[in-house]
Amino acid sequence: MNCTVEGCGNSYRKCRGRVGFRLHGYPVKRPEVCEQWKQFSGWSGNLTNAKICSHHFKPDDYFHQTSSTSPQAPVLLQDAVPSVGGCPRWQQQQQSNRATSHNSDAFS
Repeated sequence: MNCTVEGCGNSYRKCRGRVGFRLHGYPVKRPEVCEQWKQFSGWSGNLTNAKICSHHFKPDDYFHQTSSTSPQAPVLLQDAVPSVGGCPRWQQQQQSNRATSHNSDAFS
């Protein structure tokens, strides 16, 4: 399985031994969040087996469970949206949004 973020290149085979590496399925049962994932990744294919790797999420996007008996793997929060290193179109949109926001602040 490969990460579907355009230009990422991470896959289960390539990264399976890395600490903290995970592939997360698209949240198809939460359409609004799923749409944000699609915009971020640039993915327009079938979502059945589509995944985004953990490298595109911030530490704050995870719930870190603690247990006295054994360490638990972090769990991705339900409403988490990837925000690290999106597809080129998403990055351009973010830059445009920041520029527009910055310019509107200048006229306030």
